[in-house]
Amino acid sequence: FISIMKLLFLVTQLLLLLIVRSCPDGQILIATVCQPCPAGYSCSQDVQTPCPPGTYSGGGLFNCTPYAVATYSSSGATACAAYCSAGTYLLTGTQRCLSCDLGTYSSDGLQTSCTACPPGKSTAAPGATAMAQCNPCPSGRASVGGTPCMLCVAGTFSTGNAATCTTCAGGTSSNSGASACFPCSGGTYSTAGSVCIQCQAGYYSGAGASSCTICPGNKYSAAGASLCTNCPPGQVSFPGSSSCFSCADGQYMVFPSLACIYCPGGTFIPRGAGSCTPCSPGTYSLLGATTCIQCSPGSYSPGNLSQCISCPEGTYNMLKGSKSVLACKSCPSGQ
Repeated sequence: FISIMKLLFLVTQLLLLLIVRSCPDGQILIATVCQPCPAGYSCSQDVQTPCPPGTYSGGGLFNCTPYAVATYSSSGATACAAYCSAGTYLLTGTQRCLSCDLGTYSSDGLQTSCTACPPGKSTAAPGATAMAQCNPCPSGRASVGGTPCMLCVAGTFSTGNAATCTTCAGGTSSNSGASACFPCSGGTYSTAGSVCIQCQAGYYSGAGASSCTICPGNKYSAAGASLCTNCPPGQVSFPGSSSCFSCADGQYMVFPSLACIYCPGGTFIPRGAGSCTPCSPGTYSLLGATTCIQCSPGSYSPGNLSQCISCPEGTYNMLKGSKSVLACKSCPSGQ
């Protein structure tokens, strides 16, 4: 009887083998029953194979899954592990983990690049592991996001937590790293976003100027002047002059052309004077004279003449500087 039972069992097993010849992919035949492929293996055509390095399987698969970028696995792995740690990232094409730069962070190390901090914020040091480490930029600095907090250049400013630095308005400026702008001092000016620039000679400006103003005629200025200076008496200048000038001896200036003209005969002009003066009686002058000359004996001048008048025939005058014909005396009889 026992032999008959054993024979029946063997026949049953043989029939089962004939019925279940092969399990579907992702399963493996175990004790005549198709079971899910175990984790860490791939199963196909009743062959169970360990997952090669760089792949993994959670079970029930006919192919092992390649690990994601920035992860790794050993042979027969059931899951992938992060290749890099938080605060670093995997350099593409290499097995090098690099620290996140200032202004970026990585929370899991499963990245080939780090995440940028929001605009106006950055990290205190490389290798940040969370966005909570992105701190607002201090005043005088700014970040567009993903960068260090950069110092504001001269002519710009920020009050903190800024993506970009703000341009100072014309007439104002700032030093680098400023939290506010200041007005340019007298004798200087600025355009929007520039430093304060000294006015050139012949120009001037008050405090907070966005441009310099030209000095008018008969005034002058040195470079960096906040006011124009009047020319000294007897001197003049053109608009925008750095100094004043006077005409040559014997000349006077015509306005508004500022041309220098010689004084006519019978007049003179002292050095530095602004107009010609008539010669007084008893004197005369030639063109462009600076002084008048006394008439010689035998002549006279009522004034404002370019030459003295000779005494009439039959008269004489022994004195210099005679002012009138009355100074001429009749000659003695027989002379």
